[in-house]
Amino acid sequence: MVPSWATLAMWFPRLAAGRARGILSRLYGTRGHLAARPSQSRWACGRPRCRCGEEDSRGTGREWGCGKAMPGVPGPAGPRVFGSDPRAAGEDARRHWELWGWSGVTARERVRAAFDCRIPDRVPIYQAGFSATVASQILGRPAYVGGGHAQYLEACALWEGPDAHEEYLTRCWRDAVDLCRALELDVVRTTYWRMPERPTRRIDEHTFAYGDETRGPWRIMRHDPASELYQVVARSPEPEATIDGLEPVVEGAEAHAEAYRPGPETFDAVLRAQAEFGDDGVPYGGIPVGLGIPREPVWLEATALRPDLVGRYLATQAIIAERNVALGAALGLTYAYGGGDFCSPRGPMYSPRAFHELVLPQLERVSWACDAAGALHGFASDGNLWPVADDLFGQSGVRFFYEVDCLAGMDLTRLRTTFPHLALLGGINSATLHQGTVEQVIGETRRALRAAREHGGCVIGCSNQIVAGTPMANFWAMMETLEAER
Repeated sequence: MVPSWATLAMWFPRLAAGRARGILSRLYGTRGHLAARPSQSRWACGRPRCRCGEEDSRGTGREWGCGKAMPGVPGPAGPRVFGSDPRAAGEDARRHWELWGWSGVTARERVRAAFDCRIPDRVPIYQAGFSATVASQILGRPAYVGGGHAQYLEACALWEGPDAHEEYLTRCWRDAVDLCRALELDVVRTTYWRMPERPTRRIDEHTFAYGDETRGPWRIMRHDPASELYQVVARSPEPEATIDGLEPVVEGAEAHAEAYRPGPETFDAVLRAQAEFGDDGVPYGGIPVGLGIPREPVWLEATALRPDLVGRYLATQAIIAERNVALGAALGLTYAYGGGDFCSPRGPMYSPRAFHELVLPQLERVSWACDAAGALHGFASDGNLWPVADDLFGQSGVRFFYEVDCLAGMDLTRLRTTFPHLALLGGINSATLHQGTVEQVIGETRRALRAAREHGGCVIGCSNQIVAGTPMANFWAMMETLEAER
């Protein structure tokens, strides 16, 4: 039975402050925040927490990870939570957390430990993105987040005028921040997809026209509330893309890269997030260093027929990334988020040889720039990356891999043991949350947490968007398992 607050108050004179906080955390599930009343045994959004009170049974070490001796058992300091060896912390540190609660470790320190491939006090968590439908149910109000849905809402706001658009921007920020705080995430996403282009005509509630419909070019975009997609459904005729037509495209990209000089405004969103959360969260996004071959068929053909053009185009992306890194690091940013989707569950869209000869040299350039500036270079792609893993994760200098697609074979344990310098973000698949059972969601979440606890270097969460139509029972099963077993 959970004691009354009056009973707990009687204990305080005989407990150190850290012990009081820890016991209250165990009783009320507050993740180390001092509980003032039983109503705080809920998520910030109001979702009840589990208070099963099961004791830890994962070992019998004599000391706690911070060096504090177990009650009544004197002894030397135990292993450090933030040791250089990922296996140095182990179960003692985690048992210390579970019994005593608050360890003094901030979210920022916890995330940095994971990115340095160490075992933190507990596994840091994140979510790569939310559909508006799921976010609205968490917050208890219509949420201005998501992919195509957020773009559609921006189209509506731009159509209504400057005041409506300003309100839209305010709502987007506040909803994204509130979502991260409600779920107590360690890595926080505060910005979603934008499309700040005013429509030229509103056709119906969900459909807008863009461009010059008389002389062109123009396009029609429609929002589908069920899927939350906002997609082109009609457009003016365009000439067929050819490899010869890529030459002026590459020349234009080279001119842009030569003239590119980022300013502090490039990093407004991430700096704002950093100021908003302080030590309580690390912004998801960081320094932009995207680099990849476009996925249009003409570019894929060019990897075989005109690799020189593809190489020049990738070099322009590396130049822009290098300049972003230099300024971003000077402004105090650490994490450089790059990459670009180029794999399906069956493997890459182009040959491993093309990756080695075209993409790898430019990735190395970005990694060198990050190393020189004290930043960490990250790469993202869905799908099965094993055919290029030695180049991408072994040779390129990439330090972290996000959007880890476990259903495509990107297993956390295999990645951490094969590339021990590589930190990972993900481990729970969108498809499992969307289409799986509660038991499957719990199983996948536990496997990801087990890999993170055993090998370190992991931030666990859904590796991609939590899509519209995801059952809330599945979502809460994931979150409650993360909270209980991290």
